Amino acid sequence: MRNQWKRTGLAAILALAIVLTGCFAPVLSAAEGAEPYGDGDGVISRAQLAGLYNWLDNTNSDFFSLITFDQISDALGKKGFVKEKDRDEYRAAYWTDGDKFVTITFRNRDGSWGVTSVTTDIPSDEYSAADYSFLPRVGNRFAGSSATESQTLAAKVQGGSGEASVTAQVPAEYWVAASSFGEARFMNAPDPSKAGGNSAGLRVGFWAGEAALQADHEKVENLTELEDWAALGTTLKGYAYTKNGMDMTEYVLPLKDDLWMSLRFYKCLPYAGSEAEAIAYSLQVEYEDFTYSCDVQPEAPAVSAPAQPAAEPAGEPAAAPAAETDGGVAGKWIVEEMESEGETIRPGDYGMEMSIELLEDGTANVRLGEDGTGTWTADGSRISITIEGDTAAVTVENGVMILALGDDVSLKLVKDGSSAAAPAAEPEPTAEPAGEPTAAPAAGPLDADEEAYVGVWNLIYLGTGGFTGNAADIGLTGETLTMNADRTCFLSVDPDPTEHQWRMEDGIVRLENEQRLILLRDDVLQYGSQQSGYMIFSKDPAMAWDGSIPLFDPFAAAEPETTETPAEPAPSAPDAPAVQNGGIQTEVKYTAKTYIANGAEMDASILGAEYSVVLHDDGTVDCILGGASVPGLLWKADGDAVVIDFYGNGEIRITTDEDAIMLDYLGVMLLKMVP
Repeated sequence: MRNQWKRTGLAAILALAIVLTGCFAPVLSAAEGAEPYGDGDGVISRAQLAGLYNWLDNTNSDFFSLITFDQISDALGKKGFVKEKDRDEYRAAYWTDGDKFVTITFRNRDGSWGVTSVTTDIPSDEYSAADYSFLPRVGNRFAGSSATESQTLAAKVQGGSGEASVTAQVPAEYWVAASSFGEARFMNAPDPSKAGGNSAGLRVGFWAGEAALQADHEKVENLTELEDWAALGTTLKGYAYTKNGMDMTEYVLPLKDDLWMSLRFYKCLPYAGSEAEAIAYSLQVEYEDFTYSCDVQPEAPAVSAPAQPAAEPAGEPAAAPAAETDGGVAGKWIVEEMESEGETIRPGDYGMEMSIELLEDGTANVRLGEDGTGTWTADGSRISITIEGDTAAVTVENGVMILALGDDVSLKLVKDGSSAAAPAAEPEPTAEPAGEPTAAPAAGPLDADEEAYVGVWNLIYLGTGGFTGNAADIGLTGETLTMNADRTCFLSVDPDPTEHQWRMEDGIVRLENEQRLILLRDDVLQYGSQQSGYMIFSKDPAMAWDGSIPLFDPFAAAEPETTETPAEPAPSAPDAPAVQNGGIQTEVKYTAKTYIANGAEMDASILGAEYSVVLHDDGTVDCILGGASVPGLLWKADGDAVVIDFYGNGEIRITTDEDAIMLDYLGVMLLKMVP
């Protein structure tokens, strides 16, 4: 594995991971929060605004202090408007869509500014349904964010006698394990001092049969049934209710006739790949002569036959890692995390599987963005893996392999089948319930709008938080999106292409992970959005993307009027003047006459391409820079000047100069433009 692979193959995966996240959000990492700053206007879409409040409303407030102004601004792509300081230790910032607002107050705690409270005037029925998957995970992060520790707790069997012993793998950071009020509690808190009876997290309880569980439900308020949860190799019945003022989500599983287990989640739902889900999958229960292990039941019985799980504990060696300390590392290892140049991603969170399979004969099959081969040796605790001539440093401890590729790339791998690999696995297929209606694509023949998506689409361009440009520039050539008439689709950029289901809603194609696709033109398709990252596909693999076709913003418009010319919504620029502002006229094309760089003024014709701007009355902008159209820009008044938001990455500022205007292009170049 040479430098070209490390720089090109991994760089492509890192860049693409941002696009492929879909409903997966980044993990919030602890950071020193700067005091809210800047002159941002805080104007975002209504969907983002409602999602922002819903995110904080559903976040464990114990973690508010870790959420910073910069982290929120980066996730939204827009800095909030910072209000004047009224108290030294508090600053407030707000975001708005021009109609409603969300105001967040930040507090200085020992030099680090973090969230302390949030308010909004958005109706609760609107924000409670808003998507917030584009914002960071807080507290209950993706599994593997930190090392785990085995914790054993006691839990009383309610309605019976004795105690059950509960063992789980608990993340070393942000989690506290304790037995309390007859439950085994795994509490999600930034430090042990903040863990208490009303902390977010997972509570594991036991009842001596279904009747005892039902008696407990009679003591709660607002009891409602939820959809079953297909997990732990079986199906768990779900409930929601309020108990002691806390809104709980509960899933129950009969382990045997006189022993039912309850998993109660408070402000800590077990989303796919989360730490809470990983804890649930790692649970092991012992009660009298009965033993149950969640992660060694790949074919657990249906709920109606609960006694069988305990009958098979001895025959599942694949569920536990081999004894690495004596060289027993043969088998398939899944990449759980990869880090390069300070960036860390989890391939399983993006539907990708990257792996190294160590065969008994000393050879290795390698799938790290590219297929390859290698060799490996083990001498006691010393392990060496050589891939295409490069020997990697390897350490294995507690079922986790760390493999360093040179000085700037490292991989964290877990044995295939271990509970640590849960984020990349979906438990539903093992239960095989009849029908699977929720996973199936829409029935019936395709209509004309759907048929327009069918075919093979070629990746030509992508825009992410770390890269924007031609796909070929980062080695992504020949990559395709195949849309099938049976409403399945494949992305070839996945090293192990995964079949997705697609459906059409309100003129937009959605995958089962809620990623969005839209036709920009008959032969051009957009996957994703500017907020979460996007890819541009074309029927013509030789097509050059020049930005002349406006991108579609799925967060700003739920139902575009056409698929050819989706428009940005006017509410994002509520202050647009009708005719002119400070002498700057609307509906007039200004073209560069001269430009100033490094203190020298020169004729704009030297630039060799058109630089022009038109400000429209509705707040939109026609902008050409270097001969290329720059789509989707919005402008607003700022005193006697005009400011154009450049995709949240800076501002283009326009002022007047007699009969001309002066356009400051991100502080790089000053253009003098005339009508």
